[in-house]
Amino acid sequence: MNALVDSGTLEFSFYYTRGGLLTPQQLAQILNCCYLYCSWEGNLHHVTVTEYPGDRMVDAWINANRSGLTETESQVLDYALDLVQNWTACTSDPWELELLIHDFLAEHILYTDGNVYFDGPNNVPRELTAIGALQDGRANCQGYVDAFYLLATLAGFQVDRMSVQTPYGGHMVNTVLLDDQWYIVDVTYDDMDEASSLNYYLFNVGTDRIREYSWTPEMEYRPIADKTDDAFYYAHQDTLFDDPQTAASYVAQNWAGGEACFQFAVQGQTEDQPMNDALYDALMDTGNPFYYTYWYYCDETDMYFTLFLE
Repeated sequence: MNALVDSGTLEFSFYYTRGGLLTPQQLAQILNCCYLYCSWEGNLHHVTVTEYPGDRMVDAWINANRSGLTETESQVLDYALDLVQNWTACTSDPWELELLIHDFLAEHILYTDGNVYFDGPNNVPRELTAIGALQDGRANCQGYVDAFYLLATLAGFQVDRMSVQTPYGGHMVNTVLLDDQWYIVDVTYDDMDEASSLNYYLFNVGTDRIREYSWTPEMEYRPIADKTDDAFYYAHQDTLFDDPQTAASYVAQNWAGGEACFQFAVQGQTEDQPMNDALYDALMDTGNPFYYTYWYYCDETDMYFTLFLE
């Protein structure tokens, strides 16, 4: 079904023989579409899919035909193309380019729960789309995902969407193909919107680091890598540490005085006090006056820190 939608076939029928009927919600999660209408004849499912604006903008760009876009969608596409042109002029490195996209969205979008209930494909709230994310600066997870899909695809990445379950309910993330491996990137959860506390704990991760999300096999349209590797932000930046003391030494050695921000992760830690003690000791050894605050996220086994130092 995903292959059909990718090819532009938005109306199709299929038999489902595993028992019961698939609900519109289940189908929407499998297809990661903006809106879906379904009718049934026995176990024959008739489906009509409405894509996200980001999909339509990408299709218009690929086909050099904007006749199917609204005026607003065309404006957002122009804005997205300008952004990508500026980023590609700054770097030819794919990893750095992806990071620029990630950080731009995290810095320019305010997360909102928004209204996810609407009564038809023509009444989709803007915050569920790239339009809300890029034009209004407000989006829920669907809007973040649509915007990342649009920008990253225009920048040359192969990108998709995936629906997952979290302890808090349904959620949507992006999947991105890097060096023949599919990884999850989740700008929504990386963007905490608290005191500029952007982090990267879900920037190019495999299933070994997905500890809060779950999904059914039907939802995994792209096979997610079993192992997180050097595409992961902290591994790529050499800021993935095995103990607080090594992390604190890294900070002290790389602080040149003045204001600075450090992003690092400590594996095997679930309490912040050891990190706080190690930072204090390492910075005291520099002999320079200092003041620091930090924000952290802790999953089941590791901690991810954003440290503000002056």
